[in-house]
Amino acid sequence: MRTGHNTPWGQADHVDTQYPIRGPHAGDRSRPIFLVHTPSHGGIFVPPNVLGAIPAKVLASTFAGGQGMRGWFEEDCDVAAVYAFLPDYFHADTIERVMPRIRDAATRDRVGIEHAIVEALNARAAKVAT
Repeated sequence: MRTGHNTPWGQADHVDTQYPIRGPHAGDRSRPIFLVHTPSHGGIFVPPNVLGAIPAKVLASTFAGGQGMRGWFEEDCDVAAVYAFLPDYFHADTIERVMPRIRDAATRDRVGIEHAIVEALNARAAKVAT
């Protein structure tokens, strides 16, 4: 993904590439995600080889009828899914700031993406515990 690429928000005027900074894929340059900026908006693009880490129910809860299924996560609403399911791409203090907000939003909105994220995280934790 590069500057000039078409996005759901228009043509990208700036793209930052991030790679995992910890975990089993730390430093793996074949697993990037892209922070995409346009003149009016932006979000994160997660390529297919990384997208499988995010549960289908969460992907389907993303903006514009499930743009997350195509890898697009809108900066105001959907990037929480990327933080929650791809934490190895972000510094721990960022995740520590974001997760309480996701959980708070999930308790207020029983149908939004935050609720889908928390449900998926809880299901994953229960599966690991058994």
